[in-house]
Amino acid sequence: MKLAFFGGSFNPPHMGHQHIIDYCQKEFDKFLVIPNYNSPDNNKDVSLSHRHRINMLKLQSKNIKIDDFEIKSKDINYTYFTIKYLIKKYKNYKIFMVLGEDQFNNLHSWNNIDFILNNVEILCFKRKTNTDKIDITSNIDMVDFDFPYSSNQIRAKIKMKENIDSNIIDSQVLNYIKEHGLYI
Repeated sequence: MKLAFFGGSFNPPHMGHQHIIDYCQKEFDKFLVIPNYNSPDNNKDVSLSHRHRINMLKLQSKNIKIDDFEIKSKDINYTYFTIKYLIKKYKNYKIFMVLGEDQFNNLHSWNNIDFILNNVEILCFKRKTNTDKIDITSNIDMVDFDFPYSSNQIRAKIKMKENIDSNIIDSQVLNYIKEHGLYI
């Protein structure tokens, strides 16, 4: 049996995340979304309550399984801690880590990367518009992915009061952001 997990800040979740979720829900026996509490590379200026991020994920994706392991840690959480947790909890599963290319390109700097590469397969969603050379080649599957916006860019658009259509961010999520005055 195959389990995949997709971690991140989801700050905010956007349609690129949703495309990844849809793809993975079809490909794996079990699929978990694992929002972080405090990522090692988190920018404190854009941190947002995990409650808001989870609420937005649930609005956007009705049928997802959210695992709160990292949120419960309330500390900087390194991915290898999450992998240890998943290995222990899901003993009969082969584990896949789902990443966007932006995170994949930073893997070489991740804490305990050898443990990660030795214990999971990686499914990387590669942006068609990005031409960076990827230097890690073992146990990696690449999926072409064409979503040109990051959460950073979306937050900037919200702050600048630019129009954002439902191809970028789910309309229910956008309404939630406006209702709660997030990112302004």
